[in-house]
Amino acid sequence: MDYEAIYANSTLAFQESMNKVDILNAMKKNHEEFGEFESIIDSRINVIVGDPIQIRAVYISKYTKTDLTETFIYVKEGKKLN
Repeated sequence: MDYEAIYANSTLAFQESMNKVDILNAMKKNHEEFGEFESIIDSRINVIVGDPIQIRAVYISKYTKTDLTETFIYVKEGKKLN
């Protein structure tokens, strides 16, 4: 898993939420604890129109070691989606 690439493509707000080493260690720990992604059991997407526009996605995902509910929030800033 390329944790550095995931980090590099994340928003500045995420990168500033913790020390980079701690974020990368958390990613690795979660991957070890939950296992490999297998499939999506269910998903919901909601668009919140405002300033900024938000796209919120909730997935119930199956991993090799457990099922998880994951929430992803994307913010549209100009033409860029973070």
